Amino acid sequence: MFISVYCFCSLFGLTLQENQIITLIFKQMEEILTKILDYVIEGVSERLEARISTKKEPREPKYYSRDEVCRLLHVTPPTLLKYTKNHWLTAHKIDRRVLYDAAEIDNAVKYGVTKKKR
Repeated sequence: MFISVYCFCSLFGLTLQENQIITLIFKQMEEILTKILDYVIEGVSERLEARISTKKEPREPKYYSRDEVCRLLHVTPPTLLKYTKNHWLTAHKIDRRVLYDAAEIDNAVKYGVTKKKR
């Protein structure tokens, strides 16, 4: 910092006293800018921490039974079996039950994987 101020002052032919005054001004400006920067960083850090702490906890996946999926997609059980065999939907066998992931079924409805006949 001192070298840049010295070069600045020597370019304009300033006296030693004027050099000292400008050096003090530059130091004060640097201190003020440092305080402002610290304040901004602290504020941003607090906001980021608040956002991170308020993020929703991951919830357990929800599953639908075959009957529920048939009702949601307006299809019969044999049609649902066809969708599963063609890998349009993925079935998960949990114990003796066949379940379908709710997010996958919602996407199937949303993006038209299954077509409702009219």
